[in-house]
Amino acid sequence: MKFICSVNKSVASHVDPKAGKILDGGNFSAFNTGWEASTLDAQEISEFVSLKAGLCAWHLKDGKREKNNTFPEQAGLIIIDIDNQADAKGPNGEKVQQQELTFSEALDLDICKKYLSLAYDSPSTSEEWPRFRLVFGLEKPITDPGFYQWFSKKVCSGIPGADFRALTVPQLFYGTKDATGILAVNKDKFIPESKINEAFIAYAQEPKLKEKSDIDPENILASCQLDTTGIDLVRLCSQQVRSVLNHEDVEDRSFTMTVVLKELIGWANWCSKHNVVLCDSPLTVAHTAFYCIYQYEHELDGKFGRILDSIHNPEDLLPAIAMASDTGEAACWKKISLQNYKVYDDLAPKEAKEKLAAAKPKPR
Repeated sequence: MKFICSVNKSVASHVDPKAGKILDGGNFSAFNTGWEASTLDAQEISEFVSLKAGLCAWHLKDGKREKNNTFPEQAGLIIIDIDNQADAKGPNGEKVQQQELTFSEALDLDICKKYLSLAYDSPSTSEEWPRFRLVFGLEKPITDPGFYQWFSKKVCSGIPGADFRALTVPQLFYGTKDATGILAVNKDKFIPESKINEAFIAYAQEPKLKEKSDIDPENILASCQLDTTGIDLVRLCSQQVRSVLNHEDVEDRSFTMTVVLKELIGWANWCSKHNVVLCDSPLTVAHTAFYCIYQYEHELDGKFGRILDSIHNPEDLLPAIAMASDTGEAACWKKISLQNYKVYDDLAPKEAKEKLAAAKPKPR
């Protein structure tokens, strides 16, 4: 059985031989262009992957992934990334292992017994921390990105240790380090057309949420009132955001960028709600933070948009200090008062002023 997919052979010459992926300062554009639309069986896919070629479940128009210019055409694989990683970080910001699934345990899962076409080690795997990818071929290609993502989540939900962040459309994957990273090849196993049709019926019957452009996270970041004499947003933000903007090293780039975006969205929500005028757009600050973390412009490969789109319910976010402080949102007003007391005095509600007054240390 052959499956729709795309491979990127040129990326192999740009990956670090030890890490198995492109490191900071590398040629990331090689990873986002040059995707060859292919129809391959599991054995053929494994051969490309073992040579460090990139793998994508989709055929892409013009073989590229680019912000606002990416057009997935059809998909013939579902690729599940098993990272065995906790969502939270350690005390020093390090990644934390949350071991949920080994490959031998994966083989015992009913879905893998029936449908697993290919499995291979992630480039970052180690004996102590196993990371791998499970590839399920699709007998019938999928052309609807919404259904594909829904169906992928259904498959993923029954697999412990899976990374739901790796289900965006289209997701690009690095190959494994060498041929020893190929864990399983099953040319006669795939998700049959009947199961795909059943899933589509269920998907079609589910009520769809109406898209709301006003709660798009990028719109939130771009919607604040601006003036050259406005409040300095960066001074309002958490120390972690300021550290990123000072070009300090980060342990996990995607996680850190997500934290930065949530903080900026939180402040954008709060400032818009209270008519606080800023001197810099939160969206501009977000673009700057992305460059500080990734060392390339946010427009290059669509990663900025994918991280932004992974943030759920952006309209409900608040600044970190509003959630951490005993005074709640009044703590935000205190930050405003330290920058511009007149803005604080004119705009802060009476309740916030009373909370801050009550929180002041009493004279002995």
